[in-house]
Amino acid sequence: MIGPKACLRIAPLLAASLLALAPAAWAGEPTNHVKDTVDKVISILRDPALRPEARRAERRAKIRKAVENEFDFAEMARSALATHWDQRTLSEKKEFVDLFSRMIERTYIGKIELYTDETIRYGKERIENGYATVDTIVVAKKGQEVLIRYSMHKVNGGWKVYDVTVEGNRMVKNFRDQFQSIIRRSSYEDLVKTLRAKQDEG
Repeated sequence: MIGPKACLRIAPLLAASLLALAPAAWAGEPTNHVKDTVDKVISILRDPALRPEARRAERRAKIRKAVENEFDFAEMARSALATHWDQRTLSEKKEFVDLFSRMIERTYIGKIELYTDETIRYGKERIENGYATVDTIVVAKKGQEVLIRYSMHKVNGGWKVYDVTVEGNRMVKNFRDQFQSIIRRSSYEDLVKTLRAKQDEG
C-alpha cells in the first residue's frame, strides 16, 4: 500500500515545486508559461477571504484547478506506471490518470497551503527540441536551500511540467517505485484498489 510514510517522503516535492515557480525578475518561455498559473496559486493562498476553515473546500478546489492546468498528469501517470501502461485498455488508462492526479492533489494540497513566504532564486533554463528544464533554489525561512529542477515539454503549443527533481530525487520515479512494488507483490488491479481506497478517504 501507499502508506503515510511514503506520502510524507514525497509530499514536500510538489509543495515546494509549486511555490518555487513564483514570479522572477526574468524568465524564458517555459518559466513565463507557468508564471500565470503560479500567480493564481499564490493569490489563492494569500486571499484573506479564503483562509477561514469554512472556505477550505472552495480554496482547495481553486488550487486543484490551478494545478490541473500546469502539470501534465497524463504523462506523469504513464511514466509512473512504466511498462504496465501499454497493457491497459483506454478506459483503464483514463481511470488511472484520474486516480493518479487526484492522489497527487490530496497528498499535496495540505502541504501547498503551508508554503507561502519562501524566497526564490532562479538558475539555468535549458530548452531543446520541445523539452526544457528550469532550475530554481527555494530558500526557506531558516536559510535552508533546496535545488528544484522542473522537466517540461511542449503540449499543444504550451509548456507543461512532466517531472520535478528535488535535490536529485525525481518525483515520478518515487511513484513508479511504489507502484511497481505493489504490482510485483500482487497485481495492477490491487494497485487500482489502493488508489480508489485513497480517493474514498477524501
